[in-house]
Amino acid sequence: MLKKPYVFLNNVDNNNYYMLKVDDVYYLGTETILKGKKRFFSQKQFTQGLKLLPMRSFFWYLFLETLKTKKLGDSEKDWGLEKEPIFELVNVSKLRERLRNEQSEFSKAMQEKHFISPFNYGKFPHSETIKAFMQETNTDLLCVEFKGAYKRVYHVAKSTKDGNLIIHSILASNKPENEKLVLVETYVFDRETVLKFLQMVKTIENVKEESVKND
Repeated sequence: MLKKPYVFLNNVDNNNYYMLKVDDVYYLGTETILKGKKRFFSQKQFTQGLKLLPMRSFFWYLFLETLKTKKLGDSEKDWGLEKEPIFELVNVSKLRERLRNEQSEFSKAMQEKHFISPFNYGKFPHSETIKAFMQETNTDLLCVEFKGAYKRVYHVAKSTKDGNLIIHSILASNKPENEKLVLVETYVFDRETVLKFLQMVKTIENVKEESVKND
């Protein structure tokens, strides 16, 4: 298990989840726990693939929309021995359009200051490989994050009926007309982890606000 400055949040299906804050930027991290062979009465554990998701503004919105989804009922699990809740699905396309409209209004207000955002909610991938990946994973585009003239990250996402949130951050390079898929980072967050993360952030920000008032 990772130690400070990482804050442990949850363990789900051999995955540990952490919160990290660096220079006022929050990260939601995940690592996979691998179990080795048992020797006598002990079993070694190994960690694999620590991944950190930087919390951009659109991810905060996505997390909040995930927690707003209503429970629709329960479904049987493991031959009827257990039941798991079923939730509404997040409409990622609708959220993207809402964020696009809000950004448009903000850009108009900041026009005189020549405001340019690295985030875009209206551009879609040109690469057929990326389009096929989105179709295969049944994900919708949330936002495009520009990393310079020839690099961009397509953040695509979907929720599942069991309340999980799946995010793919797809790094693409070259000019749009010659776009190439370079790397895909995948994050899976369950509903409980999302809730614990937001609660932890709220607690930290409340303490920070109180300390400022007392200074």
